[in-house]
Amino acid sequence: MLKKIIAGLLVCTMAGSLMAGCGNDGGSQQGGGSTGKTALAIWHGGAEDTDESSNHQRYLKIANNFMEANPDYEVKVVGSVTAEKLMTAMSSGTGPDIGQPNWVHCGQWGTEGIIADLTDFVNNDAEFDKDDIIQAAWDRCTYKGKIFSIPVAINSSELYYNKDILAEAGVEAPKTISELVDLAVNLTTYDDKGNITRAGYIPDYPWLDNVLWPVAFGAKWIDEDTNTITFDTPEMKAAYQWQLDIYNAIGYDKLMTFKTGLGKDAEEPFITDKLALQFCGEYMFETIAKYRPDMNYGVTYCPYPDGKPELEGSMFLTTTVWAMNNNSKNSKEDGWKLLSYITNKENMQELAKGFENVGALLSRKSALDNLPDTAAPMKKQVAQMLQDPNVDGFPMSNYINEYLSVVADEMNKVFTPGSDYTLDQAAAKVQADVQKFADANPINK
Repeated sequence: MLKKIIAGLLVCTMAGSLMAGCGNDGGSQQGGGSTGKTALAIWHGGAEDTDESSNHQRYLKIANNFMEANPDYEVKVVGSVTAEKLMTAMSSGTGPDIGQPNWVHCGQWGTEGIIADLTDFVNNDAEFDKDDIIQAAWDRCTYKGKIFSIPVAINSSELYYNKDILAEAGVEAPKTISELVDLAVNLTTYDDKGNITRAGYIPDYPWLDNVLWPVAFGAKWIDEDTNTITFDTPEMKAAYQWQLDIYNAIGYDKLMTFKTGLGKDAEEPFITDKLALQFCGEYMFETIAKYRPDMNYGVTYCPYPDGKPELEGSMFLTTTVWAMNNNSKNSKEDGWKLLSYITNKENMQELAKGFENVGALLSRKSALDNLPDTAAPMKKQVAQMLQDPNVDGFPMSNYINEYLSVVADEMNKVFTPGSDYTLDQAAAKVQADVQKFADANPINK
């Protein structure tokens, strides 16, 4: 299904660009032409930035170091490559040896023979040290027991809280969901006309997160043993009900009106004290450092459901990945030699310095434990939080985008002001619609 969707888009948009992107412009070429060296190619999705702290410049440095250590190889690094271009090039055998697909595609690309099965390479290369990479990141790279990609950069969300606002109210950062609901209601302030001037917490700001909260509630999206979608479970419904409780307590219209006036960058509501608590990604560290460096704030895990302290430490993550071209003209051993070098401990720590040396969160524990001194202290805290065993993410399948698209459509109906569409109705619709994808793409066979 996914392949058909992507292929349909490619027919009209990619035919003209392949000649420029795959031939002498960075595709794999066995033998290395007149040099007699093995020519390897790396394609990544980032811009070909000239800043020395950019990922592109760090990749160039890593490639040069690889060639110095392995003089029989030539390595070319090409940036700004889309997932569609990468898939088409790899399928045709003219693409790079190493590329960066979106992790959600790797199960499909692996089963279709576009990217290589890395399981034996990963498990049998002691120097690579598989156990140095956090398990939640590996789970985003593994489908039906096979490893199809190597996780690199981590993306997650944390609960940011304004310490001054909480201290003024005599409360601490919430540990449980009921505490978060109470703060959402009690920290909300109003003007003399009843309009919100500050929100305690807004469940679907800056977006309605359909992965974070199921993880926090210990909900599962599929029973892998029976290939059954499990979106209608009590845990899954509870992951949304508490958010509706906040809207019901404060009022949909009031919160929606308040949300329409919120700004970005220097006017971010969390930075301007218009929002006491907010879930968002690590970009907030740099935003605060730029626009309000003296802000007194903290970060913490997802609050856990009342009565389930075993879920404390829950967070969700996604990851960028490297994959190996299954159709490269070069050998798998050559590809792994380069891929394992790019993703070894030393080079992961180099990449963990981040753009402008503000630090970046990567999948290796050794990188998370060694962020640069220039990284924000809170980012170092998150680096440790990401190593908690309760960190998880959306399960790998061949229909991730389809599943999440159905969830988004149904939950947006539930969260629409004035809607009488119930959570039970939405859960049942997701259950029925996504089961069709599961039946067509069984995860247990």
